Amino acid sequence: MGQHLFTKEELEAYQSRMAAIDELHGYHDRKQKEFNYDKYAADREACKQAHEIEIIKRAQARPDDFLNALLVLVGNRGSTYVPFESAFANNDDPQLVAQIKQHDTDENRRWLYTLLRGLSEIPKSWAMSAFTRFLRGTGKQAKAKYHGAGMFGVDYGWKAKEVDAFSNILAGHHYATGYSSTLMTYADVDQEIHDQYAKDEENNEYTIDYGTHFVAVRAERDVEFINQLCDILEKRGLAPVPRPKAQVAKKTRKPKVFKSGDSIRSATIRDLPLPAHVRIPIEKFDEESQQWLEAHIEHAVLRMGNQGYYEGAPVGNGKCYTKGYLMEAKRKLDGATYLGPWTGEKINKRLDYKFRHRPRRS
Repeated sequence: MGQHLFTKEELEAYQSRMAAIDELHGYHDRKQKEFNYDKYAADREACKQAHEIEIIKRAQARPDDFLNALLVLVGNRGSTYVPFESAFANNDDPQLVAQIKQHDTDENRRWLYTLLRGLSEIPKSWAMSAFTRFLRGTGKQAKAKYHGAGMFGVDYGWKAKEVDAFSNILAGHHYATGYSSTLMTYADVDQEIHDQYAKDEENNEYTIDYGTHFVAVRAERDVEFINQLCDILEKRGLAPVPRPKAQVAKKTRKPKVFKSGDSIRSATIRDLPLPAHVRIPIEKFDEESQQWLEAHIEHAVLRMGNQGYYEGAPVGNGKCYTKGYLMEAKRKLDGATYLGPWTGEKINKRLDYKFRHRPRRS
């Protein structure tokens, strides 16, 4: 039969202790001059922390229930979450029992073992985001030499959102779950950084802007408990360490060789020889008929940027007008016509169209 971490009477006793603190400090009659918020908040926080410590102790005393809930999470690739309290109170629920039976496999135990073992080894300075990058094998943590590095990447069949779900539940900071609170705590070291800056300021002839420094965290992981969980998983049985999918050799891309009159497509924009003379289809507003009519404008494409834009200049009377910085989205070249290399004159003047126009609708 399932058993709550706390009995109804114990929870009521906790609420009574919190209410007694309110009464002691006169919280409900705060207009009185002697009300001291700092002392009141300190007493409430101490009572709350004592309760949270007891939650952790009781959860750690039931490691099998703790692991079973995480195996359901791993087996469903993050799509099924067992609320922390339910992992203990409802461990005999037929639906949860069926889920556990389905997902308590050698393969899933191996995945969960990898997650926990990696969590026990990574540096204390790594918060949740760094742990996620480590698991996926991306960013600065890509080649870290700890257990499970990169084993939750795409080569192993995992998707980014699935890994994000595990990381948040096991190593969450701002929105800690009962699971992450049982495995670890985060210590804010902002004050330590502030104190070091103040010390530097005392010893040097300069002033430091404290408002610009970042807030760092230090993760204090319960390695002893994590190792206990890993031992249980080993005793239940682990599948062999998975291997990444075989890499399929990518075909060598053959650049397009543009000829005059060729259409430009999004896949071939990068191959456009520069500077290029192009004709861009547009819709021009005809004042007389009050209709949008098909038309075109011409550009000289002078430089191709790296962030989805190109530098160009409008063309008129056989010249391109370069005054003013013209950055256009590369997608506007999709469907344009390559007329040939730009060999005309560049004029440091501005060319403004005397009609309203917009990209042609497909």
